[in-house]
Amino acid sequence: MEKPPSVQVIATTHSPLVCGSIENENPERNQLLDMDLDAKQGVRLEPVPIEKRGASENWLTSRHFDMKTTLPEKAEAEILRAADLVDRENALTKREFDKQTKALARYLDEFDPYWVRWRAIGEKRGWVK
Repeated sequence: MEKPPSVQVIATTHSPLVCGSIENENPERNQLLDMDLDAKQGVRLEPVPIEKRGASENWLTSRHFDMKTTLPEKAEAEILRAADLVDRENALTKREFDKQTKALARYLDEFDPYWVRWRAIGEKRGWVK
């Protein structure tokens, strides 16, 4: 019986789903190459270790995809605005809190982890029960 030939697959992707699916499969044989455009060198290809990142969205915020967040720009802007308000928590008024709560609700779903922090501020002030 003949031994089947060895096969090598080379794939390129922008999909975090693919990266997530290889993180636990044959780590000693799989290789992740990071491709970046360098102004001086042109395209640069660099081997990088395959890290366990868990959920696909965690791959998007890794150095491989160069994204700071998976949120839309407007959602990120509202979270940053809320963070500024939290930084001056003692001066935060109920009116500002309510206005920012409505702004956040336009961009964040009800299960977004930021709500825990935001609601804690409101609860501490007695504005949220």
